[in-house]
Amino acid sequence: MRANAWMRKWRDAHSVDEHASALAHAAARGDSLDQLLDLGVKALLEAAAGDRAGLWLAADRRGESGRGRVVEAAPGPIPEQWKHLDISTPFLRDALESPEPLHVKFGPGQPTPPLGPLVGMHSATWIPLRSPNCTFGLAMVAHARAGANPHLDAVRARGDEITLAVRHYRDTRRNDLVAEELRAQLRLSRAILCGVSADSILPQIARTARHYVQAEFIALGGAGGLPVSAEGWDGHDEWRAWLQQEPLLQLWRKALEEGRESDIMGEAIPVAMGWGPESSRPVLDRLIAIPIEVRNRTAGVLMAGLLRSEDGNEDFARLESYALLAASAMDRESAREERAAGKRSMRQILEDSRECLVVVDEKGIVREASRAAAALLSPPEISGGNAARGFFFSHRARRGRAMAQSIHFAGFGAGIEDGAPAGSTRSRAASRHRRPSPSSFGD
Repeated sequence: MRANAWMRKWRDAHSVDEHASALAHAAARGDSLDQLLDLGVKALLEAAAGDRAGLWLAADRRGESGRGRVVEAAPGPIPEQWKHLDISTPFLRDALESPEPLHVKFGPGQPTPPLGPLVGMHSATWIPLRSPNCTFGLAMVAHARAGANPHLDAVRARGDEITLAVRHYRDTRRNDLVAEELRAQLRLSRAILCGVSADSILPQIARTARHYVQAEFIALGGAGGLPVSAEGWDGHDEWRAWLQQEPLLQLWRKALEEGRESDIMGEAIPVAMGWGPESSRPVLDRLIAIPIEVRNRTAGVLMAGLLRSEDGNEDFARLESYALLAASAMDRESAREERAAGKRSMRQILEDSRECLVVVDEKGIVREASRAAAALLSPPEISGGNAARGFFFSHRARRGRAMAQSIHFAGFGAGIEDGAPAGSTRSRAASRHRRPSPSSFGD
């Protein structure tokens, strides 16, 4: 009998080591989160020689229920609802906040807590799963027989192994998302540099920001707009209607007028109405408004609604990067509008002037000319290809070109070619102050 007991303990110990080793290997291989949870909960069940074990992760930023696994020593069906335990319930608060595994016994006079995974159990040991910033999960091993005392050091060791495996998976996934986000931002930057209009690029910036920051909504708008009419929007329509409340409009206007970041947190955020059942209503943890600076002035605002996060500072820094992309798009759009206005002003000056004015680019090609200059350089009696070539190589044309070279060149404030920045000297206007007599062009 003693030999059999010794062999059983030896097999149990080696089985636990095999599960722990399998969990570490699975994490190193990059197996899915479901596979890691399966291996972790089995290792916990065998380490404590329990009758039932469970493992649940906290809900994510979208408010979706966390993943969970429940296994039993005796084969049998497991109710599906047991796998979706909400670990944020008040009953489990002590277990989540406990620095060590928490062992709880249910005596004959004490009712079993109203949790499905504890049905039929006499005791349970809860193990919190923590990262440096938060508690992201909870594990449990339970015993149906009275008087069971699991070895807490073994239970703690299995909990640490599960924590490391899940954290490794999450860190790897986070690094992949960071690389993917950088590629998405590079695509947006390339589109801005290629001249995509602000009306087209701002919705793309809002959509990308909401996806990677996992915000409930993103609103991007110019200085003359409001969040409900923002050019760049991504989110449910209910949020757009919710933003019409005065405290939220004040947050938007404050960022515009003061040119600095503003936010509302926690209970100060107005309750979201019109979402149907209160249980399905999302609760924002933070509302942020970031001014968009263009040429030392506030040209717009980026507003984001966020659920509870592990690292609010990281979220804020990422939102600032999208605000910079929006600023770049607005700046390019403003430069295009200024160039177009410069072209219109230049053409108006040429049309209204009675002087000989020409606009010449850096290669010496005439781009624009007033009526007087056009008549001087291209006489109406000259038409047709051969006749035109003969004119331009004639003695009269050579004298005209020599005279054009003596014209005084004056720089205009706006570039003529597309893409030339305002104030560049790539295009010049030539003005001849003295109109020559017709006889000076005689052959």
